[in-house]
Amino acid sequence: MQAVTSGQLNGTLKGLEARAEVISYHWEAAKWTAKGNIISNRIIIPEGKSKLQVFAALTGFYNSAGAPHSDQASFRIIIRGNQSRPLPRVPDNMGTFHLLGQFSTVLQVQPRDEISIILQARAGNNPGSYTGDNWAALDVFAAVSK
Repeated sequence: MQAVTSGQLNGTLKGLEARAEVISYHWEAAKWTAKGNIISNRIIIPEGKSKLQVFAALTGFYNSAGAPHSDQASFRIIIRGNQSRPLPRVPDNMGTFHLLGQFSTVLQVQPRDEISIILQARAGNNPGSYTGDNWAALDVFAAVSK
């Protein structure tokens, strides 16, 4: 410890203060139609933090069977107004799709800001079936730092 100068020690302490706090969330929704917000939640920024890095990943299943043109539904992740491009849908069979994709963004924030995170579906005039088959999960990893 004698070899460490005051400046080196202070720099190390400041580096530790600036370390990110990582928070994870897992949200699910079932029995939805492909129109509007499927999952809508928020992150509240802790005291002393001013930067937010968010990574959100979607997994799910969508059944459009029996509803004309509902197979054209698109799904997006929206983080505080920043929205992803339409996320991939992998066809299964008989009008069903597996949902997947991710979106990330970096935001300047203030303590106690409420940052909305939304999984949104857009299907035009036909939102598809409202069945127990429709399921989605959004896993969110948020790093908040100074």
